[in-house]
Amino acid sequence: MESRDATTATPGVPLVAEGGSFEGSVMCSGDFRLDGEVLGEVRAVGPLTVGEGARVQGGVEADALVLLGRVEGPARVRGRAALGPRAHLQGDLEAERLEISEGARIDGRVQMRRAGS
Repeated sequence: MESRDATTATPGVPLVAEGGSFEGSVMCSGDFRLDGEVLGEVRAVGPLTVGEGARVQGGVEADALVLLGRVEGPARVRGRAALGPRAHLQGDLEAERLEISEGARIDGRVQMRRAGS
């Protein structure tokens, strides 16, 4: 069985395509991927991938987060947060588990929570 680094996987249904933008709050359920720009909060029940060229100006909340692009706002993750080598989080991060690739950047506080809290 092939082992892959979760930060290089590209799962999810495209929610905002590369070059696209959306203004307002986004709420989704399932496995989604952002490759464009969102001006507002993103709340996902399920895993969320913020692609390498993507940018979110607002908070992010998800069951799991793979951050390859940029989030400008707090990130609250109920499970595992994985930050790729070009990820930039400009805000606080709260997660149960955390994986950070070399080169990733967090400008904020990190709070690790216990599972189920």
